Parts: sequence; structure tokens; C-alpha cells
Amino acid sequence: MVYSPNANWNAAIGKPNQVPVYYLAIDGITTKHYSTGPVLSPAVTKKVLMSTPKGGGGSVDLIEGTTTTGGVTVELLDVDGEICDLLAVEASGSPVPSIKNRKCTLFGGYAELLEADYAQIGVYRIAGVVANSTHTGFLFDLVEPLFLLDGEIMLDATDTLPATIRGNVVNLAVSIMRDVFSTSDPDFPLDFVSVASGSSSAPTGIGIADEVLDFAQIKT
Repeated sequence: MVYSPNANWNAAIGKPNQVPVYYLAIDGITTKHYSTGPVLSPAVTKKVLMSTPKGGGGSVDLIEGTTTTGGVTVELLDVDGEICDLLAVEASGSPVPSIKNRKCTLFGGYAELLEADYAQIGVYRIAGVVANSTHTGFLFDLVEPLFLLDGEIMLDATDTLPATIRGNVVNLAVSIMRDVFSTSDPDFPLDFVSVASGSSSAPTGIGIADEVLDFAQIKT
């Protein structure tokens, strides 16, 4: 991922006594984001329900201008049932049909910055949600898409397990590494069974047709 904060962000970080502010944008929730504090001139409403993110373990390459990020945990307080409503995916009118594996983006900035000046910290998938120790909110475990590759996606995949992804190996690998799936099914929750290879909803990767691959040469 390219780490490229703009000039306003770079100017703000050099000032003393800056108050860092973070916000989380979850795919499928278009009317609000969750933040650690007020954000100036927000394009989308910010609900101040988030604690400062923990974890990371990433490194920044100042020469290449890139950053690597590991897992991150964010805590969202359940004020007025806000987060319970988000998690109640089977309830009528729920915000999203599935919260697990949903894509989300974490942004960071400072209290004096406009939302447009915030830097993107990382793009993740929600790997799990647990109640916090005081039962006043929930902890969201965010991981990079590649972390999922060695997890349940490829573990004991069968037609009856929800972790099954069908499609040719090249398109699958590219789709997972880029976290990009077909345009007809952009969310593609990874805890659902994908459709058969060749369908418009199968992961498209770089669009290599099945017949181009010599599957006889692929060893399992």
C-alpha cells in the first residue's frame, strides 16, 4: 500500500501538542463512519464511538513511500445500541448483511485537519468481533486480506463448508492478494460459498480463462 499523506497532513504532524484522530470506514455503511474524535468538514457523518486503535506492527519505507501493516484492534462503544444494530445482521433493516470479512479502511489525522487531509493507514477485513471486558462495546479484529489466505479460506474447502472459494487458482490468488473480487459481487463476504468458476460472480483476478491453464501440471 502506498503511504502518501498530503502536504497539510505533513505540516500538522510537525506542530506541537497535536491531538491525533482516527476514523474507520466500513464498506456498505455509507451514512456514517466511526471516529475517536470530531473531524472537521466531514463528507460523511462521524460517530465518536471509537477508541484509539491498537496493534499494527507495520513498518514505513521512507524511500519507497510504502508501508506494511499487521493486525489492528479497534473498540467501538455501543451507545444507544449503535453497534448492536450493526452486528444484528439478521434483523430487519440491518445496515449490512454480513459484518465478518467485510472490508474497512482506517484513516488517521489530527483535530485541526479537514477529512480530506486524513491519511489512509490501511485497508482490512473484519476477522472477528467480541464484547469488551465491561460489556459496553465491542472489539473488532482487523486483518489484512493476505492474512486470510493461510486461514479458513483454503482450510478444508469443500462444497459444504462456507469457506469454499471456487475458481481457477490464478484468479483466486490474485483476487485475494489485491482484495479485489468481481464487479458483480464487490463485497464477496469470504465466509460465504462462491459460485462456480466461469460465473460472473466468481473471483475474476486478472481474467485468465480456465482453459488457458494446464491443470495437469499443478501439483496438490
